[in-house]
Amino acid sequence: MNIYEIIKRDHTSLRELGDQIMNAHDPAQRRELYSDYRTTLKAHANAEERYFYIALLADDKSQQEARHSIAEHHDIDELIEKLDESDPDSDDWSGNFRDLRDMVIHHLDEEEDDIFPVAQDVLSERQRDDLAVRYEEMLSELIHH
Repeated sequence: MNIYEIIKRDHTSLRELGDQIMNAHDPAQRRELYSDYRTTLKAHANAEERYFYIALLADDKSQQEARHSIAEHHDIDELIEKLDESDPDSDDWSGNFRDLRDMVIHHLDEEEDDIFPVAQDVLSERQRDDLAVRYEEMLSELIHH
């Protein structure tokens, strides 16, 4: 699998987990799912910045898109902090989670539709494969430790 396939796999998981949280009515289940979502999302963003966006920042053709995506990661982190400080059983939490999920979906769609085509012009096939291996290693380390 190359870097695009691995990132898309993670995007699919994040979309599905976000939907499960939106449909969860049991507070304990919602908390558990959100914990998984939060861990996966943060690990995904960290691995992406370290092994995907760093390569895109190095090329003038993709630098602007990479910076934009990293800025969106920061906006997502701020919403996560807001959620972490509120009660998952409250209406505020549900509204904030909906905002987070919508922001994440927008970000994932933008990566797939706008960033990947630019990255394909910048990254060689070998880079795509090498980045995938390093991305997977970091992701595994962040999620399982």
